[in-house]
Amino acid sequence: MASMEEVVQILCRIPYPIWEGFVRNEPEWRFTEPVLERYGPSRFLTFMVMAGLNDYQLKGPAEKRYWPPLVEHVIQRPIPESPEDLEEVLKGFYEKERLRTAKIRRLKRFLQSPLAHRMWRMTPAEFSQSFRALWYKIAKTMGQQKEKKTIVFSMKCLGIGILMLGVKEFDFAGIPIPVDSRVRDLLKRWGLIRKVSESEIQSICDEMLQGLRRAEPAVNMIHLDSLLWQMEGFYLQGLAFKRLVKMGVGVDLARAIADLRR
Repeated sequence: MASMEEVVQILCRIPYPIWEGFVRNEPEWRFTEPVLERYGPSRFLTFMVMAGLNDYQLKGPAEKRYWPPLVEHVIQRPIPESPEDLEEVLKGFYEKERLRTAKIRRLKRFLQSPLAHRMWRMTPAEFSQSFRALWYKIAKTMGQQKEKKTIVFSMKCLGIGILMLGVKEFDFAGIPIPVDSRVRDLLKRWGLIRKVSESEIQSICDEMLQGLRRAEPAVNMIHLDSLLWQMEGFYLQGLAFKRLVKMGVGVDLARAIADLRR
């Protein structure tokens, strides 16, 4: 069992390029590059938000059963000329997914909204400058609280998409972590939580992030969520130490992180 102070002290030793490596290793980055190449910036970022909004109750692990087949479906179809065209493209995919009725309803709600039409015409710089405002507007468009998992995850997807375009200047401050089973299980594994609510987990992760930012101000919730989500996968594979070293983490630090599970 580790304390918050111990976890933060260890994670503060991670060099910033390694944090960036965790983000680039996320499924939302690794699998979507072909969509960016075909769609260009504004279409791609609109797609990323929509894909994030419907990333829930999946058929299996996102890195196997969601992002790869979604991207394969998209790149085999014509490039959409409007949000409604994108809705038609994605409808064929979500019709075969779990909770298809709800997900198709969410497609319509977002992609037929004035917000989606505005995003369709925005430049990367405009996305960056209005990032936090988009968080509020996406939540309002979807009729959900802005802290809910699919809303904040859509913002993570948007943030990753902006980073893929080489833009790093956007404000993720205040946007909480998207709590899923991997993040919850990882925090339990490290002894930081037992049975707590989603909002309590978000508060714990915010506390962790504030400690990390004292050492590396450039780290934001996208970096932290990427690390937590992937670390739980590494532990489940029994390969935490090896995977960390492969990512370029020093041996001593990789051992310290791997040993947090004990």
